[in-house]
Amino acid sequence: MDGRARPGHGGHRSAAYRRVRRRSVSLRAGADDRRGGCAVASAWRRPLGYPLRQVHACRLTVARTPTPWRRASLPPSRRTRHTVDYIALSRALHALGRTGEGGAVAPADRGLSAARRSRQAAPYSTHEEFQTGASAMSEHELTQEQRLIRASVRAIAEKHFKPKAAEVDRTRRPPVEHIKTLAEAGFVGVFIPEEYGGPGRNLLDLVIVVEEVARCCANTAILVGCTDGATPRAILHLGSAEQKKKYLPRIAKGELLCAWGMSEANAGSDIGNIQCKAVKDGDHYVINGAKLWCSGAQVSDMFLVLVRLDPAPGLRGVGAILVERGTPGFSVGKHLDLIGFRGTGMAELVFEDCRVPAQNLMLPAGQMGKLLQVFNSDRIATNPPICLGVAQAAFEAAVAYSKQRVQFRKPIAEQQGVQWKLADMAIDLEAARALLYRAAARVDAGKGSAVDASITKVYVNEMSRRVTDTAMQLHGAFGLSEEFPMERMFRDVRGMSVGYGTTEIHRNLIGREILDGRYSA
Repeated sequence: MDGRARPGHGGHRSAAYRRVRRRSVSLRAGADDRRGGCAVASAWRRPLGYPLRQVHACRLTVARTPTPWRRASLPPSRRTRHTVDYIALSRALHALGRTGEGGAVAPADRGLSAARRSRQAAPYSTHEEFQTGASAMSEHELTQEQRLIRASVRAIAEKHFKPKAAEVDRTRRPPVEHIKTLAEAGFVGVFIPEEYGGPGRNLLDLVIVVEEVARCCANTAILVGCTDGATPRAILHLGSAEQKKKYLPRIAKGELLCAWGMSEANAGSDIGNIQCKAVKDGDHYVINGAKLWCSGAQVSDMFLVLVRLDPAPGLRGVGAILVERGTPGFSVGKHLDLIGFRGTGMAELVFEDCRVPAQNLMLPAGQMGKLLQVFNSDRIATNPPICLGVAQAAFEAAVAYSKQRVQFRKPIAEQQGVQWKLADMAIDLEAARALLYRAAARVDAGKGSAVDASITKVYVNEMSRRVTDTAMQLHGAFGLSEEFPMERMFRDVRGMSVGYGTTEIHRNLIGREILDGRYSA
C-alpha cells in the first residue's frame, strides 16, 4: 500500500498522499528544502546512472513515513507545508549517491555504487580516524606528551616498518635496522633513566611505543620487546652498579641488542625444572646446557640466562647470569621456524663449558622472586601491546575491506552479520586497551601486581586471536592468501598465548589469588 488508496476511503487517494504529491511537485519546480538545511529540489529527479526502481523506492520511503503527531502539533496554516519528513528524505536521497549540482552523478562515477563513491571521497580505514571518532574511549587517559609519542612512533612505523613487514616474514630476516631507526628517534631504552642515557619514561609510554610498532610490523615489535624488555629491566632493578654503567647506555643508543634465555626442553612454564647449570670455578662460572625458543637470539649481543646455581630443588636453586655473544663455549643454534614471528631470529642457545666472568652474575640462587616481579612488568610492557597492535591492524584492514568488497551489488559492510562482527571486534579492542593501559598505569603508580599482569595477558592474548580470526574470515579466501596480511597477523598472535607463560598457567595464578583472598573483583 503506497498511500494512493486505502480501504475504507472509497478508493480515493488519502490526504497524506495528496500533501506529499503537492510537495513533490513544488520540489520539481525548484523549491529548496530550507528547513532541512539542504537543497534537494533537483536531486528529487532520477539521478543519472541509477535505475528508476531505486528512485521509486526512495519516494515510497518518504511517502510512507507517518507523521500524524508532527502534523497535529503544527498550526493549521503549516500542516500542509511540512508533511514530508525532511530527514528521511535527505537520507533516502543521499543513499542514492553523492550528486553534484543539478543532481547529476559525475560521468566517471556512474558505474559506481553510492557506498563506493563515498569511500573514495572519504576513506575510513586508519587507526587515527577511528581514534578521533566518538568511540575513542581510551583517548582521555593519555597525556598530551603520550599522544605525541604515539603520533611520532606511528609516523616512523608507517613509513619504515609497514612496507617491509611481509618481506621480513617471508625471508625470515630480523629487521635490526628498525631498532636503529627507533634509537635515532629516542624510542629505544624507553624506561632507562637519563643518568644512563635513556629518556626515563614510564611503563605506559613503553606500552604505547610497542603497540604502535606492532600495528605495522609485529616482528620489529618483538625485537623492541627484547631490547626494551626483561634483560635491561632486570639490569636496571637488580644489576650491580658496574653492570648498569656497562650495558644500559649502549642499550639506550641501540648499540647493544638484548635477549634472554629461560625455556628448555623440559622447562617451559615450570622454570623450577631448569637443568642448564652454572658451576663456580675461581673467578668464573662454567655453564653447560641449552636454551630453546630464544627470541632475537640470532641478532642479539647479550643474553640474560636463567641457570641452576645450586642443587636445591625448584626455584631455590635457580639464578641468573649475563652472557655476551662471542664468549668461548657459547654458540647460537640454527633458526627455529615457528608458525609466526618468523623474522625475530629465534634460535637455540648452546653452552659447552662456557666460562663467564663471576662479575656477570646478576641474581644468586634463591632470589628468583625478585626477577619474577620484573617479569610481571615485562609481561605487561611487551606481550599484550604486541597483540593489541596486531589486532588493531587486523580490525582496520577488515573495516576497509568490508567497505570495498562488493557482493550481490552492494558492499558486504552493509550486511548486518558483517556489522555485528565488526562491532564485536571493536568491543574487544576497546576492552583490551582499557585493561592494558590500566595495568600499566598501576605499575607506574606503584600498585602493580602479578594478578594484574596475568589478567591483562590472558584477555589481550585471547582477544587478538578472536579479532584476527574474524578479520581473516571477513576477507574470505583472500584472508588465507599470503598476498594479504590477515594470515600473517593470525599466525603471529597465536604464539603469544604460549610465550611469557601460557594462558592456562596465568589462569592458575589468578585462581590462586582469588581463593587465597588476595584478589576481589
